[in-house]
Amino acid sequence: MYRYLKTSILSGRLVPGEKLVETKLAASLQISRSPVREAMRMLTVEQLLVVENGTVSVFTPTLDDFRQVYELRVAIESKACETAAMHFDVAHQAAFDKNLAETAIAVRQGNADRLIELNSEFHALILQISGNLRFQKIMFDVSTLIHFYWRWVLAVNSLQTNILAEHEAVYEALVSGDGSLAARQMTQHIQKDLRVIESAYLDREREGKIHA
Repeated sequence: MYRYLKTSILSGRLVPGEKLVETKLAASLQISRSPVREAMRMLTVEQLLVVENGTVSVFTPTLDDFRQVYELRVAIESKACETAAMHFDVAHQAAFDKNLAETAIAVRQGNADRLIELNSEFHALILQISGNLRFQKIMFDVSTLIHFYWRWVLAVNSLQTNILAEHEAVYEALVSGDGSLAARQMTQHIQKDLRVIESAYLDREREGKIHA
């Protein structure tokens, strides 16, 4: 039940602000209320669900939520890039080449689901090469929220970013062994992503589709 609800949220089948009723969910899935209750509790801990005045609903991110997570990403991922560049060798190139090739296909096809997967994979590869287990743990803990935020943005705005070109720029800096350049490219990539998110969010707010 937990996996079903989480997938429904991350895939956009359950949208931000949508109310969830334990009894109705249990009845629709023909299961007892206990697993539904436990799944909802777990997802509340993960911040994908919120409880307000006894009502459970899908989390709706605020602009500050986006900014805080992206500030964390800049701090950790730029440093991870700097470290990864020092350890980068030919053995790592195959994974990145495959990821970038598949990203190009996903961009051409407009495959948002696949693009989200490949984006997560690209950033995870860098964290892995950095060898910093604490960085990896922190980013794993917020990875669900990052995935959710990307899904939310794609749902409200046709997220037009130069993700492929930006990832290629980071990759080229890693290959060259230039840690400072890799860190700058990653910082620019994440900050540009945030600017697109801010623009999309404010557009929706002006349209009255988001209540601040």
